[in-house]
Amino acid sequence: KLQVTCKNEDTGTSIDCDMKKTGDMYEITIKPTDPGRHALNIMWDGKHIPGSPAYFTVKGPAPARLCYILSGADHIKCSKGAISFRCTTQEAGKGELTAIGVDPFGKQFECEITEEANLTYAVAFKPEVPGVHNVDVKYNGLSINGSPALIDINPCHRETRVEFHWS
Repeated sequence: KLQVTCKNEDTGTSIDCDMKKTGDMYEITIKPTDPGRHALNIMWDGKHIPGSPAYFTVKGPAPARLCYILSGADHIKCSKGAISFRCTTQEAGKGELTAIGVDPFGKQFECEITEEANLTYAVAFKPEVPGVHNVDVKYNGLSINGSPALIDINPCHRETRVEFHWS
């Protein structure tokens, strides 16, 4: 049986490894998030295959680490039942930005992303229920700084109070 692990040797952080088998071939995908020397261990029946561990170095921060959710009243809005907040990818450059949310009952919902000026984006959704909503914003498939955002929706008579909690 094939086993694959990857670890940042500088920080001790384990890296997720996705493995896909096609016929008798395996495709391994890893997405390091931090710079440093990494070890990729590929083992068959508990024994390293030839060339394992393989070492590689990631230089500089991963682009997703250069993206972040903007905080402050200027960047968080509640209007006509929709919640929106802003994030930026200015330091990382242009890339694919996605956002998926999960409501307090585990129901997944889509977020609308609108590009604004200078690689700043508005992420919006319309909550259907009160409670804590988890919104994961990703840049090129990796969660950005401050994501997932935990957004507590509390209905108060005529207005909705919104609280953000970043991880």
